[in-house]
Amino acid sequence: MKKFLFRAMSMSLLVCGAMIFATGCRTNEEEEINPTHNAEGERLIKKITCSSEDYIFDFTYYMDGNIKQFSTGENTIVIIEKNSNILSYTINGSQRYSDLNEMGYVIAVEGCNFNYYSTGELKSRKIGEYYNTTYTWDKGNMIKSFGQSIDGTKETRTYTYSSIKNSFNLDFFAQWEIAFGDILGFTGFLGNKTSNLIEKIDVVHAGSHYTISYNYTFDDEGNVTTITKFSTYTNSSYQYAITYW
Repeated sequence: MKKFLFRAMSMSLLVCGAMIFATGCRTNEEEEINPTHNAEGERLIKKITCSSEDYIFDFTYYMDGNIKQFSTGENTIVIIEKNSNILSYTINGSQRYSDLNEMGYVIAVEGCNFNYYSTGELKSRKIGEYYNTTYTWDKGNMIKSFGQSIDGTKETRTYTYSSIKNSFNLDFFAQWEIAFGDILGFTGFLGNKTSNLIEKIDVVHAGSHYTISYNYTFDDEGNVTTITKFSTYTNSSYQYAITYW
């Protein structure tokens, strides 16, 4: 079962998640002059490492906050260029393209289509003709999602947040239900990030209930250093280690 989950995750990360990575061409001089905070005063992340008993993968970033590389150990995704509303990138040497909307957010990822509110928050995700999910936001946080498959199976997720503000350039809300993996939660190309750190997700799927909880550790400056996510559905946990510029 663990091997199956690992293969499924690896494939989904490559097919769906990879298509939302982007960055422009940079020089050494550009990287040297970039600060540790962006123009909004948000702390810039250098690397995120996700691990569990089954797998480990890394996200690395440029100093301007754009994604640089994603690696699963077996496969590496290297970003090439972002021009206007077009992403061009390579997956193990194979070049591909994806479109962004006028706000710079992903429109489609091979079979998945995304829509946004005029204010930039994710509004809906549609997977072909098989599954549709809508998202409700309040005070800068996604508070509920509702999904329904073609066979009528329904799923509702209710999100609870801590009082701690998300003062970083990326969203620590790892949204599994949005893109078949954590990648979209860590790139900035799937709409506005949440205002606060996620604390818990209550899930009701086809009448069954389970929860996903998030716990954090911080350094002396208040930066998140580790995130531990635990699901009662799989009875397993995932840990994210964060390194800053």
